[in-house]
Amino acid sequence: MKLDLHNYIAIGFQPYWLRAQNYNPKTLLEQTVMQCFSKGIDVCGVTSKEFAIPRGSVHDRFSCLVAQTKNLPGDYSHDKIEDVALVVEKRGKKVILLNAQGVISKNKEGVRIDYLVIGGNQVDNNLLIGDSIKQATDRGLIKAIHYPLLLGLAYCGMPEAEMERYWKNFDSIAVHDAQIPQIPYPLNWFTESKIKRAERFAKSKFMHMIAVSGAHRIADIGTAYIESTGELESLGKDYLLKSLKQCIINGKMVKGSISLSAFRDWHSIFKKGAKNPEQIKSA
Repeated sequence: MKLDLHNYIAIGFQPYWLRAQNYNPKTLLEQTVMQCFSKGIDVCGVTSKEFAIPRGSVHDRFSCLVAQTKNLPGDYSHDKIEDVALVVEKRGKKVILLNAQGVISKNKEGVRIDYLVIGGNQVDNNLLIGDSIKQATDRGLIKAIHYPLLLGLAYCGMPEAEMERYWKNFDSIAVHDAQIPQIPYPLNWFTESKIKRAERFAKSKFMHMIAVSGAHRIADIGTAYIESTGELESLGKDYLLKSLKQCIINGKMVKGSISLSAFRDWHSIFKKGAKNPEQIKSA
């Protein structure tokens, strides 16, 4: 079983972002499922990340895909497991889409710290990291440290002090993200040195390491993942997340990175939209 537990799917689910990336807003679910099938991905995390994620809004990416089940052709079948998972099948192939969130928290000094949860996307943002972790734990969500030690250069990872304090509260640590493109030394010194330190930290604590794609393009889903001998139970939220934890425990990382040209492809569109929102909205 191949599990790619963190993907944004697109830059954003607003119609103007989808147009900018040449995605049909009505077939985004089918395109995502077909990419998973082509890459052999059995479990795909659908990550929402905004300071506010109103249920059913464009920022609630999982619900947006669920709403598109009505657009699937007749040879598809689907089943929703609470607000945790969407199971889509076609001619013997199956993929489980998991609701996930990039949680935005902070430490006592006000430094932003992002991490991943799987199983929902309604954890309150901008809480102190300890309070944020407690809320996610109380809701039964799976938690992963993301971008460990990566601070600056647009990364809001977890500082070493917080990793030392809270690592026991996390189910895994995402030491490899495919969105960090392969670039030659010494240009990659900043990221590579932090990634190697994070791996040493994880091994010293016997933490379960995962690799994720973090895809901002559908084509990048399945670039990095974990491979596990386990299976996901689909009897309900608790059974599913418990079995997912076991898959993470048994999983082995399969690392892959997007090319620099692939990174530029989506990032140039993002920078253009961030710099001049009205231009991209009217495109």
